[in-house]
Amino acid sequence: MRKFLTLLFLIFLFASATIAGAQQTLGSLNGTVLDASGAAVPGSAVTVTDASIGITRTTKAQSNGFFQIFNLPVGTYKVQATHEGFDTAVLSGIEVQEAQAKTVTMTLKVGQITTSVEVTANPLLNATDDTNGYTLDKEQILLTPLATGSFTQLAVLSPGVSAELLSNLDSNSGLGNQPIWANGQRDTSNTFQVNGVDATNLFNGKSSSGSNSQRYAFNIGQSAPVGGAAGVGTSVFGSNGNSLPSPPPEFLQELRVNTSMYDAQQGATSGAQIDANTASGTNTLHGQVFGSFANNSMNAAPFFFRQEYLLGQQGIGAFPESLANPYLRRWTTGATLGGPIIKDKLFFFLAYQHRSNSDQATGISQMNVPIGLTDDRSVAGIDAAANSYAGPGVAPFTGTIGPIAQALLNAKLPNGQYLIPSSQNSSPYAYRVPNVTLIGTSSLVADQADAGLDWDVTSADRLSVKYYFQTDPVNKPYGFSQTGGFPVTQNNGPR
Repeated sequence: MRKFLTLLFLIFLFASATIAGAQQTLGSLNGTVLDASGAAVPGSAVTVTDASIGITRTTKAQSNGFFQIFNLPVGTYKVQATHEGFDTAVLSGIEVQEAQAKTVTMTLKVGQITTSVEVTANPLLNATDDTNGYTLDKEQILLTPLATGSFTQLAVLSPGVSAELLSNLDSNSGLGNQPIWANGQRDTSNTFQVNGVDATNLFNGKSSSGSNSQRYAFNIGQSAPVGGAAGVGTSVFGSNGNSLPSPPPEFLQELRVNTSMYDAQQGATSGAQIDANTASGTNTLHGQVFGSFANNSMNAAPFFFRQEYLLGQQGIGAFPESLANPYLRRWTTGATLGGPIIKDKLFFFLAYQHRSNSDQATGISQMNVPIGLTDDRSVAGIDAAANSYAGPGVAPFTGTIGPIAQALLNAKLPNGQYLIPSSQNSSPYAYRVPNVTLIGTSSLVADQADAGLDWDVTSADRLSVKYYFQTDPVNKPYGFSQTGGFPVTQNNGPR
C-alpha cells in the first residue's frame, strides 16, 4: 500500500509538471576566481549553498577563472571558492533571482585552504546582460507600504515605469490593481506572469481593476450625477482588471519588473514584463496571520453627497441623510504557512486571503417618477399620478392606463417594494433633479489561495508544483436597471 501511495504521489507531481510546461522560475550565478594580483586562479573549486532548502551545487573554474552554475532555485546563497595554496574565500547573502544571472568576484589570498575569509555582500548591479529592470525580494515587498495592497504598485520602483491610483472608491477597484505605463507605452502593452505562467489580461491587456473608459468596454463610464458630480466606473463590466491573477504581497517571494532590453524569453509586448513568484517552503517552519479593516466612520462626508442631502432638506430632490456619508467597508484577513515535510528534501507552502469590499456610494440609483405617484396603485391613484405632470398650459390626462402599464406599476419586488418606486418628494419637477433615490450596496468578495510543493529529487534536480486560485466577483444592485430586482454580477478571477 505504501509503495502504491508513493507511486501515486509521483504520478501527480509529474502530471502537474507536465501541465505547467516549461516555465522558468530559476536563476543562475556566475563569476571569476582571482588571486590578490588580479590573475585568474583556474581549477578552483566553487560551491554554492542555500542552507534554508538544503541545496548545494559545485563546479570548477575554467582556465580564465570564470565559473557558472545554472538552474538555482530562487533564494539566498553562500558562495565558497577553494584552491590549494590559498585561503578559502566565502561570500554570503547572495540573492539569486528568477531568470537572472548574479555575478560575483571571488578573491583568494595566499595561505592555507583551512583558513576562511567570509564577506557578506549582495551585488546590486546586473553585470551579465543589459536588461533594464528591478527585482524585489520578499523582505523588500513586505516593507513597502502599498495604498491598495496590490503588487502592481511595486512596479513604479523600476526605471521608466509610472502608475496612477485608481480614480475612486468603487467596488470595481476591488483588488487595487493599477494601470502601468512603461517607457511611454500604453497600459495595455504589458506582460504579466505568475510563477512563470503568462497571466496577461486576454480581454484588453489592462491591469487596472476598474476601467472607466468605453474605449475598453461598452456600457461603462459616466453614471447618473450625484449633487452635480458624475460618477465613473460604476458598471460591473468595468471590473475586468480584477481577473488578473493578483497574489497578495504576503504570498510573494519576489517581484521582477523589466522595462527594456529583454532577453529571449521576454518581449512578447512592448511594455513592462512583470513576473510575480509566490513563496516556497524552507527547512524552517514559518507562517503569519494578517488582516486589515477600514470603514467610513472617520471619513469626511463627500462634498457632492452632502450637497445633495442639504438640497433635499430644502425640498430640492430626494436624498436621505444616511447617504451624506455613504457606507463603506473594506476588510481582509489571511494566513500563510510554509516549512519542511522532509528536511532538505520536500517542502510545502500554503496561503489564503479573504477580502470583502462593500460600498454604498456606487450602489445607489436615482431617477424621476411622476410627483403624484404614491403607493396607491389603483386606477384612480395612477390617473392622479399621470395628472401630477399637468401644469400651466398642460392639459390634464384623460386617457386610459393600459393593462401592461398598470401591471408594471403594480409589480412588486420580493421584499414587498414596488418595482417602480413612489415619489419621495412632492416638489414640482425640475430638470436633472431626481425625486427618487434608491439605496443599495455594491460589493466585491474575493478569495485567493496558493499552494506549493518543492521536491529535491537529486542534488541537481528539483521538482516544483505550484497552484494559485482566485475568484473575486463584483455585484451591483442597479447594474442593469434603475429600478430594483435586476442586480448584475461579473465573475472575475482565474481558477
